[in-house]
Amino acid sequence: MPFQDFDATGNDREDIVLSRIKAMLKELYGVTSNTATASSGAATCNGVNCTITSESLTTAAGADYTLTLTNSAISTTSHLLVSVNLGTATTGEPSVSSVKPGSGTATILIRNIGAAALNGTISIAISVR
Repeated sequence: MPFQDFDATGNDREDIVLSRIKAMLKELYGVTSNTATASSGAATCNGVNCTITSESLTTAAGADYTLTLTNSAISTTSHLLVSVNLGTATTGEPSVSSVKPGSGTATILIRNIGAAALNGTISIAISVR
């Protein structure tokens, strides 16, 4: 019979450690994703994976929307993988134009390459590497 190690409250210490390791691996390898909603072109979402919902946009065709993201996982040498989709918007075609990482922040420029203005929210998925 294997030795069982319990803490003062009767919890199996091995189970506690394994649970903590699993949580760290999920965060490290991006199994989990944090979410945030932007306001006035800014959002805070910490972690290596984030999904940002923009405020309701009316960005004209050919115009840009700039999102300033605050995220403690971002450094000046980070590589950010960014994708964008329509959220509640049914018109427009958002496309990632540029991404500039900084220390704890990133500036993400999204251009509406469609023929019509955006008419609602967009969803921006970000992965920090």
